[in-house]
Amino acid sequence: MTVSDGAGKELSKLSYTYDLAGNKLTSTETVDGKESQTRFTYDDHNRLTKLEGPDGTITYTYDKNGNRIASEKNSEKLDYIYDTENRLLAIKDKKGLLMAALYDGDDNRVFTASRKEGKNTYQLFQRKPKDTKSGRKSPYTAPSGEQHSLFWYGFTQNVLQALSTLPQTIGSIWHSIFDDVSTAYHQKVAKDRATKEGIVVNPPELGNLPGQGEVTYASQVQDVLIPYTTREDTYNYYEERNYVNDVNREHTEVLETYDHDGKARETYSYGKGRASYLNNQTGDSYNYLTNQSASVTGLTKDGQAVASTSYNLYGARKTSTDTTGNPFAYNGEARDDTGLDYLRARYYDSQGGTFLSEDSYPGEDTDPLSQNRYSYVQNNPVNYTDPSGHNMVWLC
Repeated sequence: MTVSDGAGKELSKLSYTYDLAGNKLTSTETVDGKESQTRFTYDDHNRLTKLEGPDGTITYTYDKNGNRIASEKNSEKLDYIYDTENRLLAIKDKKGLLMAALYDGDDNRVFTASRKEGKNTYQLFQRKPKDTKSGRKSPYTAPSGEQHSLFWYGFTQNVLQALSTLPQTIGSIWHSIFDDVSTAYHQKVAKDRATKEGIVVNPPELGNLPGQGEVTYASQVQDVLIPYTTREDTYNYYEERNYVNDVNREHTEVLETYDHDGKARETYSYGKGRASYLNNQTGDSYNYLTNQSASVTGLTKDGQAVASTSYNLYGARKTSTDTTGNPFAYNGEARDDTGLDYLRARYYDSQGGTFLSEDSYPGEDTDPLSQNRYSYVQNNPVNYTDPSGHNMVWLC
């Protein structure tokens, strides 16, 4: 496929090669005279085992049922977990759970949880202690004598990095913990060592702090005014969605999602296809702009374009300015934060152009390409789509 300008000058060129089983072997793209190539390797079951591209190499492994159970790129590994019906339940990385999904008896997705990143802003140094009675002991001082305790890293090794490992369940009290330890640190060693910005220069290890039950707030501490600054840290939380589905359409579509408190998150309306999207949290309403395959190429708000997205032939996102929270993308299907497209029966990986799991449909004896149970629409995404995850549909 070649793209040229009005004068006939070639702007870009994209070509693919395939093996006899219909597996994509190479993808070569030339833009402004610069060529880049991606190579694909498969096993005897037509499962993608390696992807080598300009951004690095990704390797894939599978279980005995033909489900992708791991992918690894640059020592970053993802693990995939399935239920007994070979439906994707969860994806984990080195930090823990990345996403999870649950399904009803008809294999429709009814719940998802996705890990998100939030930010907290706090004061690094307090000017005076909390409003407590003189001599009151700190309830959150770290235990003494624990060399590898969370707060025994020392400020020189960045307490914030240690705090980032805290489980989510105690996130509500970590500010109190950090504040108490910081206050104790100021009393013990930082009174005369803080710069005007409140940064302590080469402090000793936090092991010099008093142990549990030894930190008190004496009245004279109120005379110690330690300059302070603000800092920002990140934390993880999970964004939950429950789905209200329209099962009366040929392919089940999402009507609305709501959170664990029962509050609506997103609402969708349909005509011939998906027409609009309401973000109930912000009150913003958007209309979809789509191409001939129903891929979302843009969003408008009050008649003004607010987002645009482009894809390669297999659906990998090339460019995007979409910050609206809209989850629908290639061929109008839902794409989660891991980059996978939910196609009802199976998940599709647009980066590799293959499904994560084996198709339960064995194919036709008279159509050898249909017997490849991992390829997407027999590697003909220009003319076909696969909304069910089982059968390709002609794009009319």
